[in-house]
Parts: sequence; structure tokens; C-alpha cells
Amino acid sequence: MAEHSHNRRSFLRGTGALGAAGAAAWAGIGGRTPAAARTGSSSGARPAPEQVRTYAADAVKGKVYVGYQGWFAATGDGSPINTWTHWSKGSTPSPGNQTFELYPDVSAYPAGSLFRTGYAPLGNGKPATLFSSYSTAVIDQHFHWMRQYGIDGAALQRFGSDIVAVGRPRLEQRNDIQSKARDAAQKYGRGFYIEYWTPTGPASRPTSICAWRALPPR
Repeated sequence: MAEHSHNRRSFLRGTGALGAAGAAAWAGIGGRTPAAARTGSSSGARPAPEQVRTYAADAVKGKVYVGYQGWFAATGDGSPINTWTHWSKGSTPSPGNQTFELYPDVSAYPAGSLFRTGYAPLGNGKPATLFSSYSTAVIDQHFHWMRQYGIDGAALQRFGSDIVAVGRPRLEQRNDIQSKARDAAQKYGRGFYIEYWTPTGPASRPTSICAWRALPPR
């Protein structure tokens, strides 16, 4: 599908809006400012080297950030959990066995990031496939769209239940996705930080501290 067929509205609908709740920790950001990412040289002259900018804590003010989960997985995707997650309840998505509401447009993703489902072929005759968020190419494409359509950055959501799963594939999965998202943000000059979802009340503070210490090194 041509890039111009995607628009800012469909991107925001697909990724979800950034929630205000949760503690945030800055985890790195790419080189270009939002303004520089949306402009280009029309003179044909070789552009001057761009300045690397590190975002401060107030960089979200007046910016457009999206919430980013990265929690879709599929059997055979090479991930630590290696099973269908969030598309269905652990088995191949099929009629009556799905946990999502809208079928995504997957035409921009490479074939190696797509996995066969139990649905009938699409209207164009192609097999019905779904993507895995563990794929580096999928995450790269998402941040490419952010730059293309003026989305300033993303808040990667992490959960207390994931963080405390020490030694389990679930934690390894989330750490890998965090690293891939951070790298893609830097590649495309987008903002990036971690948003923690923890229970309300006294139990939330220890969970947040554990999450901070469990972050993989930069």
C-alpha cells in the first residue's frame, strides 16, 4: 500500500492515545527535532549536518505522543513466548477465537513479519495474516510512520506484572521490545519514554521501583 494512503487519524486510531496515568522514565531519544523531521531542502543543495538533540522532561508539552504497547505475538515469530498473544487466547486466531475488534492493514509489513491465521482468505485472494510486535521490521515501520505523519514520539507502556516476572519469557519479551522501540525512536528522531502501569494504592510504589531497576541497560 502506498504511504499516502495512511493518515494521521488512522495512525492514532491504530496505536491508541497516550494515557495520562502512570509513572514515566526517560529512556532515550533520536537525533532530529520534530520540526526538522517534517521539513526538507527544496534547493537541491546538500543539507548541513543535523544537530543531535536530547529531549528534556518538558519536551512532551505541545507535542503529539502516542501510547505504544507492542504486545502482539504469534507462534513462530522467534520471540521468547512464541505463542499467539493479544490476537487470541493463546491459539491461532480464527472465527470466534479473537481478542481484537478491527482487522489491521498489514500490507506495509514484510512477509517474514506476518503469520497465517485460521480466517478465510482476504478479498484479494491472499491469506489472512497478522503481524507480531516482536518483529524489528514491524516496530521500525511504526516509528517510520510517526516521522512521516508528524507524530513526535511514543510512550511505551509497561506493566508491573511483566516487570516482576523475573526469569520468565514474558519479561524477556517485553525487554526486547523496549530495546527495539528505543532504537527505532532514535533512528527516526522520535521521542521515547517508558510509561508504567501499576495498581493504585500503597502497593504501586514498590512495583514502580522494581520496574525501574529491571530496565535493560542502554
